[in-house]
Amino acid sequence: MNEPEDYYNGDYLQDVAESRLLELGGRELLAHAQRYAGENADVMHPWDGTGPEPEARVSEYIGSLWRYIELIESRQRPASS
Repeated sequence: MNEPEDYYNGDYLQDVAESRLLELGGRELLAHAQRYAGENADVMHPWDGTGPEPEARVSEYIGSLWRYIELIESRQRPASS
């Protein structure tokens, strides 16, 4: 029997993160988060564009999107008394 496909791959996690960003703040927030994530990936894992994009760079990009979500959500939580 074949093992089920692992849906928690980079494309899936990026799609979920981008969908959540759209829910939190629309296209403007998504665009800002994508720029932020791209800049982080450029700094942490420079790439000259030749060959396949390194996995560490893709992981940094996706991780940056999720960190951005955490920041936005933490600012939206009501302060506890």
